[in-house]
Amino acid sequence: MKWRVAPTNRYYVTAGLFGLLCLSVFAYMYFLGLSVVHVVTQEELERESKLLVSQIADLESAYIEAQHKVNQKMAQRGEFNALGEKIFIARNNNQSLVLISNSNIE
Repeated sequence: MKWRVAPTNRYYVTAGLFGLLCLSVFAYMYFLGLSVVHVVTQEELERESKLLVSQIADLESAYIEAQHKVNQKMAQRGEFNALGEKIFIARNNNQSLVLISNSNIE
């Protein structure tokens, strides 16, 4: 004679809760790994961004230096003379021009 145990409601509830526990553990591991990947990717992008900003600054300084050399060459070619005293002009908020002499700058 074979004994057959009839499944009860407790069996189904226990199996369902065990399945939910396993699913929760796997979901936790998946999202934990996903967040670690996100943090690493964000740090890498910040590092690349800083590198690009540094490269842009280097290119800007090279551009300004090259522009200064071109201006000196053009001035020497045209036989221009250096000015003795410089005059500065400032603009106020009301869009009028103001003349400032070198003695007022100090």
